[in-house]
Amino acid sequence: MTDASVSKMRPALIGGLVLGVASGIPFVNALNCACCLWVIIGGVLASYLYLKESTVAVSYGDAAVLGLLTGIVGAVISTVVSFPITLLFNIGGASEMQEALEQLRSNPDIPPEFVEFFEWMVESGMLGAGFSVIGLLFSLLVFALFAMLGAIIGVAVFQKDKGSAPPPPAASDTVPSTPPPPSGGTGGASGGGASSSSGASSSGRGAAAPPSSSPSGGAASPSAPSPPAADESSEDKPDS
Repeated sequence: MTDASVSKMRPALIGGLVLGVASGIPFVNALNCACCLWVIIGGVLASYLYLKESTVAVSYGDAAVLGLLTGIVGAVISTVVSFPITLLFNIGGASEMQEALEQLRSNPDIPPEFVEFFEWMVESGMLGAGFSVIGLLFSLLVFALFAMLGAIIGVAVFQKDKGSAPPPPAASDTVPSTPPPPSGGTGGASGGGASSSSGASSSGRGAAAPPSSSPSGGAASPSAPSPPAADESSEDKPDS
């Protein structure tokens, strides 16, 4: 994920400025003999500055792009810084250049045209400029590779958990606390209402029960035991 609001140019310019100036000054640039240490430091610095401004996690792909920009800026700045130093070195070493010209002139195998071209390069200062152009092309390749390595190392070291959701706030801060129900109030009323309603329903069921009726539709009467039937045979028989 990439934070579109953060530009890579500002960290790349700062990191490229540091590695470019350090790589263009004689004796200071000796650290580049140890695996281009100044270039790696510039890439690490650029990634550190980019991580400070970014609000999301930075991928290694973004770090590689940042290192590429840092290496290009550093190569250009290093060439600009070293160019006047190279010219001064050529001016100071005029005697060495004259000796090289004498050796070229004394060698019959070298064409005269090449000797004349070399003389023009030395006298006009284009020899130093040519070396600077060659150095620029070489620096663009080497600085870009090692600055990408430094930026990836910086992301791996300084990366923090970015883009994760913030922790949820405490419950007391967002949810208002509700007061507890009064003891014996609502519960007692509901209990009393339930008991009264159950009593009323039971009394209603008792009062509403209709009396049993006979099949003919009349009111039911209590059944009395029938008297035993008289023995007619004993009453009609005359006394003997």
